[in-house]
Amino acid sequence: MEFKDRDYIKEFAYRTKYNYYKTRIEIHTDEEKNILDDPNCSDYKPLKKRLEDYKEKLNQTKIEMKGKDYHLDNFFEITLLLNSLVGLLLFPEQRYLSKFEKKCVDYADFPELEAAHNEQKFFYSNYDEDDTPSNTLRHIRNAIAHRHVMVFPSRLDISQQSPGPLTHIIFFDIGKEDDLNTQMTDITDVIDEKVNLKPILKANRGKKPIFCFVVKVSALEELLIHLCDILIN
Repeated sequence: MEFKDRDYIKEFAYRTKYNYYKTRIEIHTDEEKNILDDPNCSDYKPLKKRLEDYKEKLNQTKIEMKGKDYHLDNFFEITLLLNSLVGLLLFPEQRYLSKFEKKCVDYADFPELEAAHNEQKFFYSNYDEDDTPSNTLRHIRNAIAHRHVMVFPSRLDISQQSPGPLTHIIFFDIGKEDDLNTQMTDITDVIDEKVNLKPILKANRGKKPIFCFVVKVSALEELLIHLCDILIN
């Protein structure tokens, strides 16, 4: 679901806590199930207490989110997707990043990413470099590392008040940090509610370099799984 505000980090943190507590109150193994079925087991009380503690933490998180008018859901899949993507892009050391560069050479391996890349309204870059998936991946990594990321929509982007799904993530990689505030303001001003980067071609004249990519959530899922496969194999 969309975030309440454009500055979504606090709500994102709440969703991350919510997801974590939600997974911790679930029974994941047959061993835990057997323990809960046997109150006389020595591990019964510690496990029961752990589950109750996490349930209490989950309920407190729900109360706080409701008090801030944050949307509640059964589970925040996109939050999990983004956290997983952050881990895959930022944790690997250089030898793994080199592996990405060697294996991410063809957009055909990323059909949904390729479709967005080929549309001018979703992709813009004036970096002087080869247009390859590995370079695109590097820019996405930079955007995540420097928190140059926007989610779409937020409730400010849509007229209806009822919650809707997050559909796109917008990544920015801006070469000169000195130009960050000016360029980000320009970019934010020209992105309309239909998610269109075309106006940036005009707004960004004389301001170099900059990379902007509007990526569908489904394409991020495709990217995440492909990166996992590269690291595994």
